[in-house]
Parts: sequence; C-alpha cells; structure tokens
Amino acid sequence: MNYCVQIVIDWNMLLMTDFDRALAIVLRFEGGYSNDSSDPGGETNFGITKKVYDSWRIENGAAVQSVKLITPQEVASIYKNNYWMAAKCDKMTWPLCLIQFDGAVNTGVKRAMQLLQAALGLNPDGVWGPKTLAGVQAATAITPYKLMLLRVWFYRNICITNTKLVKFILGWLKRMQQLSELAFA
Repeated sequence: MNYCVQIVIDWNMLLMTDFDRALAIVLRFEGGYSNDSSDPGGETNFGITKKVYDSWRIENGAAVQSVKLITPQEVASIYKNNYWMAAKCDKMTWPLCLIQFDGAVNTGVKRAMQLLQAALGLNPDGVWGPKTLAGVQAATAITPYKLMLLRVWFYRNICITNTKLVKFILGWLKRMQQLSELAFA
C-alpha cells in the first residue's frame, strides 16, 4: 500500500511574529464599527475606542478625527503599544501571550495583568514586576487554561454586579471558546 500524506503549510503564518498572529485573531473578535449605549467603551472601531484613538492621534501629532476613519496601520500601532507591550505579552510564549493580549484588549491592561497574576498564583496587584516575570517564565502548560477560566469568572461577576452587561455574556463566552480553539490549534 502506498500512503500519501499531504501537509499544507501556511507560509504566511510561519513568517508572522506572535504579535501579528495574535492581532489577526483579536481582530476577528473585535469586528468593525460599534456604538452600543450599553457598552462602557462607547464608540469603537476594530475594538479601538474613540477615547483611545483620540489620545493616540494627539500623542502622534495628528488632528483628532472620527474613529470610523482609523487606518489599519493605526489599528496595529495602537494594539501593539497600548495592549501587547503594555500587557507584557512580548515576555511570554504562545499561547499565553495570545490569551494575555486578548484579555488586555477585552478587559483592560490592568485587569488582564491581575488575572494573569492570579493564574500564576501570585498576588494580583496588576503591576508587572520581577515576581510576575518569574511566574511567567515558570508557567506550565496549564497556565493559559487557568487564565481563560479566570476570565470566564470575571465576565460572570461583572454581569452579576452590572446587569446591563448581561446582554454581552454570550458573546464573551463565545469569544473564549473560539480563543481556546485558535490558541491551542
């Protein structure tokens, strides 16, 4: 018998950095323009709030404009600086860096850091320091799963304390399920 195994390699994925791979995944979840009055983030485009976009434009010497006009280059720059680097994802390996990055985007950098620290068994003060770095370096294969579970509990708890957010819970849970599939594929 002759067996032929076909291996399909996505060369583009092999050439991408962890940030590029993570950004492509996060953008699947963030979608396009939104202005939901129940969303505490308010007006957003590609997951970037108007407030964040305005700050970024001012810091970069550009005039404030509608978040509807954000360019792909601006999106990538904001995500890299405000979330990837700020959440120290560059200090982590895949898939932990992806889950941390997605958490920073979806829950905020400080909350993502607190959840990461809790997953590592550390005091969740939200501040990156030598203990958090050592925890990340000693992380086991189970750590990304712990982090994802803590995020699910976070979403549950915010819906209990703010019932206006209950309408988002199914979307958050679907995001976690899809994130799991993509992170561990």
